Amino acid sequence: MSVVVTYLMMNWVVIPVFSSYPRLVRILQRFEYSYVALAIFVFLSSFLALVQVYLRQIWVVYVYLFYTVYFFLLFILLFVKNTQTQAVSLNPLSEWFYPTGFRESVLNFLCFVPFGFVYYRAKTWQMLFCAILTVLGIESIQYLFSVGVFSTLDILLNVLGMFVGYRLGLIGEKRCQRRT
Repeated sequence: MSVVVTYLMMNWVVIPVFSSYPRLVRILQRFEYSYVALAIFVFLSSFLALVQVYLRQIWVVYVYLFYTVYFFLLFILLFVKNTQTQAVSLNPLSEWFYPTGFRESVLNFLCFVPFGFVYYRAKTWQMLFCAILTVLGIESIQYLFSVGVFSTLDILLNVLGMFVGYRLGLIGEKRCQRRT
């Protein structure tokens, strides 16, 4: 199962995302085994996640490892992929007309779902407040340092992704409480 997940993730997510950003391609080409290392990481992550699902037990060490790598990769996707790009997009639908617009939108949503798990113990309004502040901060930094576009669609999708992660965290917590 982990091999299938790795194959799908590498071919449908990792390689298409990296190949659409020339700067990330150049970074990966500096090291001979970059794609092999990514594939091994995806395989081990999916394998350990599936083991934990099978055992119905979450290992704290795995959670720390996951979030360390997740925040590192999120940083790369948010701040390293573009250079000298500074713009403001206030029309949420304008980005869907680009060739990669739909894929970018899906990734903007999915990349922030794990972030929402961090807030699963907060009240809904606290989570939404923190999510909006976090995303506004990220979009502002991208604009100010010319590494991205300040986009209302990004803001909406990122906050929505965090909210879905938050709700999934609440559901997971309730299920764990019922078992004990």
